[in-house]
Amino acid sequence: METGADAYITKPFSPELLLLNVRNLLMSRQVMRQKFLKHIHLQPKELTINAIDEAFMLKLLKYIDKHIADEDFGVSELASMVGMSRPILYKKIRKLTNLSVNDFVKSIRLKKAMELFKQNRFTIYEVAYQVGFNDPKYFSREFKKQFGKSPRAFMNGSEEED
Repeated sequence: METGADAYITKPFSPELLLLNVRNLLMSRQVMRQKFLKHIHLQPKELTINAIDEAFMLKLLKYIDKHIADEDFGVSELASMVGMSRPILYKKIRKLTNLSVNDFVKSIRLKKAMELFKQNRFTIYEVAYQVGFNDPKYFSREFKKQFGKSPRAFMNGSEEED
C-alpha cells in the first residue's frame, strides 16, 4: 500500500467487499476528474489519490510550465522529459485526468492564459502566443470551449457568452 496500490484484498474475499472497493475507486477517480476540470489553478494535492500520482503531476506541471510558450511542445517532448513512452504517458494521464495528453497540455495552457488575462497587461494575441498558440482564432475558440466565454468577454468582465 505504501508504494501506491489503490487497494489490497486478501483471499478468501467477500464479493461485497470487492464491489465496494471497485465502486469507491471509481468514485474517487470521478471526483478527481471533476475537481481538475473545475479548478483554474491545478493543485495536485487536492486532485491525486496517492503520493506517487501527486509527484508525477507536479513533475508534469513543471515541465509544461517551463515550455508553455513553445508551440511545438507536445506529447513526444513531455514523454521524453518524464522518462515514459508515449503510450504509457497517455494511459497515465487518461487515468488521472480523463483527458488525452494533448488536451491536458492545452487545458494547462488555457488556464495559464486565464491567469494572464486577469493581470490586464496583455492583448488576446499576446496571451495566445505566450501560452503556445500560434493561431489567435484557434486560441479564442478553445478558450471559449473550455471557459464558456470568449477571451474578449472574459477580459471585459462580461458574464454573457459571446
